[in-house]
Amino acid sequence: MLPAISQSSQRIIHPGSKVKVKVMEPLQDKHICIVCSGILRNPVKFTACGHRCCLTCLAGLLQNVPECPIDQTTLDKKRVTLDDRVRKEVEILPVYCSNDTNGCKWRGTYANLVPHLADCGYAVIKCPNKGCSERMERRCMEKHAEDDCPKFLTTCPHCKREVMREDERKHTLSCVKRPVACPNNCGQSDLAAEKMTKHLEDECPKEVLPCPFVEAGCEFRNVREVIRVHVTQNSDTHLNLVVDKLVAYRRSLVLHTDVIDDQTQRLASVESRVYALEKLTGTQLLWKIDKYSERLQAAKTGTTPTVYSPPFVSNKHGYKLMMSANLNGGGKARGKYLSTYVCLAPGDYDALLVWPFSHRVTFTLVAAGDGSNVSTSLKPSTCAENMPFLGRPGGRRNPSFGVENFVKLSTVADYIVDDCLYLSMKVDLMGMMVL
Repeated sequence: MLPAISQSSQRIIHPGSKVKVKVMEPLQDKHICIVCSGILRNPVKFTACGHRCCLTCLAGLLQNVPECPIDQTTLDKKRVTLDDRVRKEVEILPVYCSNDTNGCKWRGTYANLVPHLADCGYAVIKCPNKGCSERMERRCMEKHAEDDCPKFLTTCPHCKREVMREDERKHTLSCVKRPVACPNNCGQSDLAAEKMTKHLEDECPKEVLPCPFVEAGCEFRNVREVIRVHVTQNSDTHLNLVVDKLVAYRRSLVLHTDVIDDQTQRLASVESRVYALEKLTGTQLLWKIDKYSERLQAAKTGTTPTVYSPPFVSNKHGYKLMMSANLNGGGKARGKYLSTYVCLAPGDYDALLVWPFSHRVTFTLVAAGDGSNVSTSLKPSTCAENMPFLGRPGGRRNPSFGVENFVKLSTVADYIVDDCLYLSMKVDLMGMMVL
């Protein structure tokens, strides 16, 4: 059996619903859902046992345990029917307003309760203004929302923008459309704030301005309307000021031109000396091999197997050298590695240098940006067999010595930038005689 409801006033709250129902008379069992224990809504009847539940409760009941919770009769969804007779009985049940404790005196049927609650003046509702968290009875809400709520949106009479009541004063003081009076008391009293700057700069007759010829030396200042008269009446004076200023500018220009010419000559002299010094003192060659694709193809066909760098010196008054490269590899490295070499060439100070050449040289494949360079070093052996390579040059240049298996050709491809390859060579100056 369902639990009996003997009191004349009973509150029923449907699960999933915020509507509280307060009945005026005790409910009969046939008006109560056997699942949610609330007043039946769209009641359905089980033919097997005669009990009823809400249509919305039926799915859950059949899905979980398909048996009547009152007498455990097995239920079949095919033997469930809508109970219109009981639905009509429920709709005419006498109920109080759910807000009767707040003072509402409404009485009516269950069918009319929800429509009444939608307009009940005693229902507690949230303020409709965005951002306001106030809750109060509906009969008091209109005054709060429109007259007292700080979040109520008002329309600025100047810019027509919507502003919250609490921000209205701040907005009014900063609104770019608000009317303001000219600070110079020129008669403009209702100019939009956003136009005041232009008014003062271009229009206001009372704005104090310098004479337009202030750059020429005129120190007169007055209001705009007087400035106009001043310019008209002093045209000769202003013309003389302009002429004097132009003469002074011309003299200054001639003086600065002479200074610039002198500095240009000094700079050219310094650049020439630096260039000559760089040619003599650099201990490192940075060699740019352009048209790499074309030169590599020439190396592959044997047309030009070797390319040579410009000559350079190890240091001031030092050894003169040239670097060379077999782009497709030399000897056993052909077609597999980039080969790099160096040779000694006749220099102006060979008679003063120590022979044979014995200093360590370092070859470097230079990467662009923050890439990793690839380097290898070679210290020549001064044995008798190497004298043709390391002795004092007697002809155009000595035979070259170096590293056949410097870098794999597949790796070299990653170092090509704009069809150019960059190689560097350093000479270790440790122990070298300084002249």
